[in-house]
Amino acid sequence: MSKAISLQRIQAAARSSFSWRKGKLLAGQVLVGILFLALSLAFLIPFYWMVISSFKPVEDIFSLGFQLIPKRVTLAAYSELFATKPYLRWFWNTLFMTAMHTVATLLIAAMAGYALAKYRFRGANAVFLTILASTMIPLHLKLIPLFLTLNAYRLINTYTGVVLPTLANSFAVFFMRQFMLSIDSDLLDAARIDGASEFRLFWNIALPLSKPALSALGVLVALGFWNDLLWPLVVTRTPDMFPLSVGLASLTSTYRPQYHLLMSGSFLSVLPIIVAYSFARRTFTRGLAISSGLKG
Repeated sequence: MSKAISLQRIQAAARSSFSWRKGKLLAGQVLVGILFLALSLAFLIPFYWMVISSFKPVEDIFSLGFQLIPKRVTLAAYSELFATKPYLRWFWNTLFMTAMHTVATLLIAAMAGYALAKYRFRGANAVFLTILASTMIPLHLKLIPLFLTLNAYRLINTYTGVVLPTLANSFAVFFMRQFMLSIDSDLLDAARIDGASEFRLFWNIALPLSKPALSALGVLVALGFWNDLLWPLVVTRTPDMFPLSVGLASLTSTYRPQYHLLMSGSFLSVLPIIVAYSFARRTFTRGLAISSGLKG
């Protein structure tokens, strides 16, 4: 009888402990959910304010009180933007230069990463450490030398002048080198035995296997260049060469800031990024998941 009572007490204590742990786990999940919800709202509220402000009359943009839905809706800002500013030209410049920058950067980073990961040569570690060290040099220290160099070659206010200095991306080389380390070298050796050239090893074996990493890196590289302001601001001179970032910055002059045009232009500049990410979300997430387990 006493043994049965003891067993019942043990079972009751176990159920109580399990319920307490389950409740603690649930409370932790709720707190984490609330935290992420608060962070999401902190990012979404300014974006939502920008969107609804682009549909407001200019005199209502800074009206007192937060309006979930604007009382007066108008497309005047969008009409004025396309009528008075070369916005489509800015959009084309950004799209064209981003495509050039992304494709060239991925190709250079893949080739450099493959060489650093799969070839053993004297000074390889020194080269890799130099590339890593270059990530600590801010662009501000290189502005004057880069500008003088491009000016000497008459590349100021050209597509080449905007894109060319940004192709040597040390982070992209590091990223691809780490991924290339995960490719089995025995596969490459087997192809060498079959008579494949070194370029074919890279182009037909290493590059196709790197598609997940290239897709994730491509999104990061393209997004960084799309939003870049400092270097295009230094290199471009005329409005017909402005990318979106510089064109939108030109709307905020000291004496007459055109906030209604800035809101509408900013919203339109974000739309391509949202659309592109919605299509590439699975590939981007898969690439980051694979790349997160790379060799050191």
